[in-house]
This record gives sequence, structure tokens and C-alpha cells, in this order.
Amino acid sequence: MDVTIQPVPLDRKARQRVALIFIGLAGMVAVAIAAYLRMPTDIPVHFGLGGEPTRYGSKTTLFLMPAAFSIAPVIFLVLTRYRFTLIRRYPYLVNLPAFFVEIEKIREDRRGWWINRYFELLLGVGVALTYLLLALEAAILYGTTKGRLPGWFLPVVLTTPLWLIVPFLVHLKRLERHMRAEIKGEDPGIGET
Repeated sequence: MDVTIQPVPLDRKARQRVALIFIGLAGMVAVAIAAYLRMPTDIPVHFGLGGEPTRYGSKTTLFLMPAAFSIAPVIFLVLTRYRFTLIRRYPYLVNLPAFFVEIEKIREDRRGWWINRYFELLLGVGVALTYLLLALEAAILYGTTKGRLPGWFLPVVLTTPLWLIVPFLVHLKRLERHMRAEIKGEDPGIGET
């Protein structure tokens, strides 16, 4: 595909989502530091399915959680930062039918705007995931002090894909309908036209 897409800066809503991800990442580090300062030297570092500790270790392992939990939010930030480069060089990696089958039908000056709407949705998932991971980190740290994970921990972890991905797909379908409306010359009904 050789379609011209001019880079467009993120709008206020998307920039707010980026800021929320950064705040969540800082929260992960702050929670780990606060827990480290309050915990004894040896703490539970692994829990079984029932939420009970199965292995103990050094409290320095607390710093592995923010490092591991921050990988996914950072990926969302990097993808957003390099969104136009990614789409120009590797369009098959972001292979969405409405965006890459129909994008050449959109006016050239509007293509970047539509790409930003897609990445705004991705940032929304990134925000939700960041704060979910922050809550899970806090729950794990709570479990290390109480000797057992909270009862909600396992159900939340197991259902996360459902309540995180399904709304994203619903909003993506809605965005596709709006994009096709603009292609047909109709008012897409969202934001700036």
C-alpha cells in the first residue's frame, strides 16, 4: 500500500490518555517503593490459585513488578509515538479493514485525523490496562502483608480480556461506520469534519 498519510498531532483527549498512562506508571513505582519501605526482609513472592503464599523471597523482588507490569503500557506509548512511521513502513502490522482497505478513499488531509482516532482508542485500552495492572500490583502487595491475595484477584485476572477487548472492538466497529460514512460524503457524526 502506498497511500500518503500526513502526520497529525494528537488531540487533547489522546494527550490526556498519554498523561494518564504516565501517571499510572509512576504510581506503580511509588506503590512498590512504599511497600518496600514497610515490608520485612522476607515476603511471599508467589501465590497459589487459592491466593495463599507458595514461596517466599527477598523484598527486593517487589521492584520486578513495576518493571514487568509497565511493559504493556510502554508498548502502547511507543506505538502511539511512532504511529505514522509504523503505518507507513509496516501497514500489515495494523491491519484493520476499514483503515487499510478504505483509507485511500478518505481525503488526504483527513487520513491522519482518522489514524489518530484509531490510536486514541488504543490509548484508551492502554489507560484501562495501566490502572488494572496498578490495582493488581496493589493487590499482590496487599497479599504479601496479609498472607493471602484478595478474593477478587483471580476472577479479575481471568475476565480481563473479556471486559478490556470487547469494548475496544465495539468502539472500533463504530469508528469504522463513521469512517465509511465520511467516505460516502455523509456527516460521520464524530468530532471535527
